[in-house]
Amino acid sequence: AAVAQHAGFERLITFDMGGTSTDVAWHEGTPERTWEAQVDGLRLRVPMLEIDTIAAGGGSICRFDGQRLRVGPGSAGAVPGPACYRAGGPATVTDCHVVLGRLDPDLLPSVFGADRRQSIDPAASRRAFERIAAGMSAATGTSMSIEAIAEGCLRIAVARMAGAVRKISVEQGRSLEDVTLVAFG
Repeated sequence: AAVAQHAGFERLITFDMGGTSTDVAWHEGTPERTWEAQVDGLRLRVPMLEIDTIAAGGGSICRFDGQRLRVGPGSAGAVPGPACYRAGGPATVTDCHVVLGRLDPDLLPSVFGADRRQSIDPAASRRAFERIAAGMSAATGTSMSIEAIAEGCLRIAVARMAGAVRKISVEQGRSLEDVTLVAFG
C-alpha cells in the first residue's frame, strides 16, 4: 500500500499470491478492519485486517477427482513442493506454468534437488501432468494433452482468485473506477 500510495494511487486492491494461498484486500487510504470473521467454520470476534484468503497459490495441488479437475485446497507446501522442485511433489499451479513454458529454468535460481544446486525439473512437471492425463483418460475415455490440462487448472485457479477480488470489491458495492491492482508475492 505504501509503494502504491507513493506512486500516487489511493484506491487499491492488494493481491498477494503465495505458495499456499492468495490474499486480497481493499485499501482506500487506510487498511480495512473487521471485528468479526469466520475461519475454518469458527466465528471469531477480534480486531483484524479484512483480508480474503483463498486456497489458490503456486503450491496448490492440481488433480483429477474422477469427474473433474480440481485445484487446491491442498498444497504441496515448501516440502516436497511442486513436482518441478525435484523432491517428489505433486502437480501444482507452479507446474502448470512450467508445462506451458512460462517459467524458464535458466532464469530461476539453482536451489532445488537433494543437493539444493539444481534448477527446476520441467520433465518432472510433465510427468506429474501425464499421470493426471492418464487418470482422466481411464475415467472418461477421453484424452487431453498435458498442456490443455495445465491450462484448465490455471483457469480454475484464476477464476477463484477473480472471485476473491469480486468479493471484496463489487459484491460490497464498491466501484472499480480508479482502482489499482497491486500484485505481489
